[in-house]
Amino acid sequence: MRPRFLSVISGGLMAALAGPLLLQELPPPPTTLHSTVQGPLPSTLAQAWLVPDEAERTRLKNRAVANLAKAVDRFRDGKHAATLALIDQEALDSTPLAGYATYYRARAWLELGRVAEARAALRELHAQEPGALGADVLMAEGEAAMLDEDYVAAAAFFKRRAERSPVDRDVALDKWAEALGRSGETDLARAAWLRLYYELPTSARAEAAKRHAEALGPAPTGDVEAAKRRDAEIGRVERLFAARRYRAALAGCKELRSSVTGGARDLIELRAGQAEYHLGRHQRAIDALGPLRKRGSRQAEARFFHARALRGLNRHQQYVAAIRELMQSFPSSTWAEDGLNNLGTHYILRDEEEQAARTFRELYYSYPTGRHAARAAWKYGWWSYRQRDYEEAIRVFEPAASDFPRANQRAAWLYWSGRAREALGQGREAQARYELVAVDYLNSYYGQLAARRLRASGLTPGKLTLTLPTSVKPMSARPRIAVLPEESEEVKIVGPGAEAAPGDLPPALIERIRWLLAAELYSDAIDELWDLERTSGASPLVDATIAWALFRQGQNLRGVVLARRAYPHHIAVGGERLPREVLEMLFPLDYWEQVRRYANAHKIDPYLVAALISQESAFDRNARSPANAYGLMQVRPGTGRQLARRLGIRPFSTRTLRNPTANIRLGTRYFADLVEKYGADHLVLAAYNAGPRPVSRWLAERSEDELDTEEFIDDIPYPETRLYVKRVLGLRDVYRELYGQS
Repeated sequence: MRPRFLSVISGGLMAALAGPLLLQELPPPPTTLHSTVQGPLPSTLAQAWLVPDEAERTRLKNRAVANLAKAVDRFRDGKHAATLALIDQEALDSTPLAGYATYYRARAWLELGRVAEARAALRELHAQEPGALGADVLMAEGEAAMLDEDYVAAAAFFKRRAERSPVDRDVALDKWAEALGRSGETDLARAAWLRLYYELPTSARAEAAKRHAEALGPAPTGDVEAAKRRDAEIGRVERLFAARRYRAALAGCKELRSSVTGGARDLIELRAGQAEYHLGRHQRAIDALGPLRKRGSRQAEARFFHARALRGLNRHQQYVAAIRELMQSFPSSTWAEDGLNNLGTHYILRDEEEQAARTFRELYYSYPTGRHAARAAWKYGWWSYRQRDYEEAIRVFEPAASDFPRANQRAAWLYWSGRAREALGQGREAQARYELVAVDYLNSYYGQLAARRLRASGLTPGKLTLTLPTSVKPMSARPRIAVLPEESEEVKIVGPGAEAAPGDLPPALIERIRWLLAAELYSDAIDELWDLERTSGASPLVDATIAWALFRQGQNLRGVVLARRAYPHHIAVGGERLPREVLEMLFPLDYWEQVRRYANAHKIDPYLVAALISQESAFDRNARSPANAYGLMQVRPGTGRQLARRLGIRPFSTRTLRNPTANIRLGTRYFADLVEKYGADHLVLAAYNAGPRPVSRWLAERSEDELDTEEFIDDIPYPETRLYVKRVLGLRDVYRELYGQS
């Protein structure tokens, strides 16, 4: 039997903007849906990352290597004599860690005032081109030369360091300027400090650099120099604005107003008005941006922020009119697209759902490939589904799923398209879409929903893997899609894929990284890996290796992010066959005994608690959120104090929340309280994330709606909470599958 994966769908809707609100229907093109499964996934650890296995790490970590790791710890603790005593240079010279041994010896000598020995060692190391360590070597050479009062050499080292790496570039520029000044190169020193001030305005050293430059006397004068300074000042304002330092950017604009004209003046006035808007001073923004709406080359941008300022003052009619004027005057501008997206959000916040839906419909059909098209397709398509206009939902969701194969909403589009077709009695077409969701997203929320629907039809989603080729080419070389005659709903993937290869990575560098990992010198290994990505491009092998090292440092959240970036297709069918160690990094689990004990005490599914902790903190006991929540289950101090009083946990302090056992005990108690109040898992999770009041309000507002659980979840008004609930529910099944037998 041939697989019924994909379909040629007659339907879809294309429209063109004939006026501010008038959309003209056009004949729909055929929509082809296809799998985006990437692959093949690595089947062994050697294919998955660059980490040596445990036996190899033990073999590599001989006494000299272990002592080097201890020496690095001593150096970071300021114990420089102990550092030297631990490093066996002769034993390490025959290993890939010889350069690191030399570097840390040189740094220790430098701190102990043994400058000549340090410079000789650094000179020797420099000649060996030591990879990522090279930037640190240049900095150390510059510092050694400064101590030797060899300021010309120091300036050369610091200059090369500033040009080599963006990391700590402000430090290198500052030291370069100081060395130039001490060598008598006053004009060059002034220029270096001003470069720091203008090019790195967010640096903590920027203002001091300006003072140092001014202390060297007046800068060269003349029209050319004045023009260069104006350009530098404008560049500084732009960098501050891009960094969201709006007060500083506004101050820079005010200083520039009297010295710029023409287009530069318009730019500065625009940035000043935008800064006022971002600082919440909407009337000032309106006053500043008003004249720019009909002047210069940035009228569309000025109109957009002028409209947003009107919205900030609750001038609804004026705001809507301003957005419509922007659309009418600059229909092809990205600012017009941004304006429609902003208008749709405005209607959502005003609870004008139908107006919001119409606006997102207009946005989707007016800018079908724009940066907001995916969001607009979801908003309008979901509203259509909720109105039980299933045909319209299909006309939106299926073309979007075809046009945006990497969109975050794609699984939702396909799943709800299947639900819509099922509601229309199109069982076979619905099943084809569920199969596609299960193939592309089996190990995630929508994939699990689709799998349940398929099981209800007597199909086994896990066996869908048998209909796929053993290797599938990645999207960059997507396999051909064979479209069968229109009356058929089948599309098959044809042509073999190519096996994934580790890539052409430098063998000597890879060996050095492996030795650093074995030595547990994780920071140095990560620096080498980032440098490798900078020079050779991103690689799953490198990302996964960095993730492994981050986990060893206790940086679980960053580690999970990088692991999922390395293997994003772990959510697809077959992702569960990744090596066990990689899966445990993608889905970490720690403190299982405490999780099971306290979850069972409250009759809560322990895998649901594990999934919640994974989403909240990735099992990082020291995690702290911007909302001031702490620990594994991200408990706030106020909530924790109340719960601790009930449970008799004394004494209580913020530090208590970083204790894994206490945090899990408090978090599961709070979760149990929410279970008593709401019952259903999706409601409890929504309340855990957004708080009980919004959930109670949503229930009251939807009391007369006939929403099933899945519809309620996708109808949650808060995007963060909606995503949170889906992720935790999806993770629960993954955790049960991964850890349930262990």
